[in-house]
Amino acid sequence: MSAFVPGMFLTLALVAPAGAQIDSPPKAVQSVRAELVRAGGGAELVLTVRLAEGFHVQANPASEKFLIPVVVAFERKDLAHLTTVTYPDAAEKRFGFSPKALRVYEGEFVIRVMFKDLPAQAGGRLAGILRYQACTDDACLPPAQESFTVSIDGA
Repeated sequence: MSAFVPGMFLTLALVAPAGAQIDSPPKAVQSVRAELVRAGGGAELVLTVRLAEGFHVQANPASEKFLIPVVVAFERKDLAHLTTVTYPDAAEKRFGFSPKALRVYEGEFVIRVMFKDLPAQAGGRLAGILRYQACTDDACLPPAQESFTVSIDGA
């Protein structure tokens, strides 16, 4: 019995550190930069997204119904002023899990959002969310989102 107990403690000592090392998922989106450019009474939001090397996101529109495309969303009050969202041209890329090429964004890409009659407000902010699912060539992370804000003070 005495030989069994030290062996059990040795096994627990070797297993416990490995179980305690839980890595968080890698950060696929390195940055989301929002810039508002005023033109007349309207405005253009230029949203620049930078992905970490080795990651891609599904284009909008996505190649297949079951894929999760990149989407820009805004608060309801700001949607009244939105006129168009222009997603960039996508690269077509083949992956081992898909029989056909998929439309994806990699590296850095820009989404342009046009607003009409966007009222300038002292201290006002336009807030939005970038929704996406980042993938590597082998696996996908859970769907995620990044928030962004930009001043609409008209200055």
